[in-house]
Amino acid sequence: MGRTTYIIALCFLALFLSGCDQNTDPTPDGALVNFRIDVFTADTWGAQTRSEISYAATEDEKMHTLRIIVVRPDNTVEDNRFFDLSSGLERYEAPRFEVVGREWKRVYLFANERTEVPVAGTDPVVSRKLVDYDLESIAPGHQFPTEALSNLEMHLDGNTDEVLGAIPMSECHRVWVPNKDHSCTLWITRAAVKFTFRFTNRSSVNYTLKGLTIDKLAHREYFMPRNAVYTNRVASDGTAYREITSFDVPLLGNNGYYTYGSLEGLDVSLPAGGEAKEIGPIYLLEGKYTDAADARNYSMSIVLDGVKLSSYFPQLSQLPRNTHVVVSVEVNDVEVNWQVELVPYTEKKLEPVFGLD
Repeated sequence: MGRTTYIIALCFLALFLSGCDQNTDPTPDGALVNFRIDVFTADTWGAQTRSEISYAATEDEKMHTLRIIVVRPDNTVEDNRFFDLSSGLERYEAPRFEVVGREWKRVYLFANERTEVPVAGTDPVVSRKLVDYDLESIAPGHQFPTEALSNLEMHLDGNTDEVLGAIPMSECHRVWVPNKDHSCTLWITRAAVKFTFRFTNRSSVNYTLKGLTIDKLAHREYFMPRNAVYTNRVASDGTAYREITSFDVPLLGNNGYYTYGSLEGLDVSLPAGGEAKEIGPIYLLEGKYTDAADARNYSMSIVLDGVKLSSYFPQLSQLPRNTHVVVSVEVNDVEVNWQVELVPYTEKKLEPVFGLD
């Protein structure tokens, strides 16, 4: 798929050791030690790039709440602690946990678990939790609900539904805790795909954007990354990141996918002269789509003053969580050009051509 901006750790089949070295201290087992866990949103959405658009994290892309659950090798919950942060943070230094030393821990991270979205079609509007699970009920001394959490899904219902408010995040790490005080820095991953659209009218005619759609979006995704496979990469500007190459989705095949947005209802003025208008961010769910007919998968359409223009995203068959898709559309007197970037900008630039329907 090329180089993109997402960072995902494999949790349930092959847990990843996150920079915490195994300790061979021969002291007796069972001693209690202090264990500090620092958490950060491990991506480079805010990195400096060669693009003209600023990709700094919005308030919704930061941690407003954080839950840390520590699980022992026998699947017993050792601690479950919730932190209500006073403001959105990209990094949080958690207080120390008192845990049994000299053993491997599974450390589960959950952020923004209380985020609610409107229920599609309700009037007056009724809201529901995007993460429909009582994480507070996972009590120390009891077994961790591994299967329930691995199968827990987030879902959007209507064709214009989005992830609104603070974006839920999750991650699972496997960490060795020695028989002495220990600290680790772990990352957490946003469970959404971010879209930003930038329109520039360089023609001599004023236009109005009337509609915008993206095809082959998914209504459902797993809350925790499922069977994600990733590779460490270095971008051309030296930025280190991880590229996701495969992951599981709740629905097999192409069933259940939908077209997000509408071809009517917008009224965005695009005056002549080159003034850029930005739409977004729009947060949707990760997914993947394979068309049996050819390699073209995701597509988008826009409506300019009643004229519908459509084209595919070439060579793009999956959109993992924490990906930022930036679409730049330029209107000229004789044509409409568009360019797609997966951020941070490396060599991955998709340049489809709009065609008349």
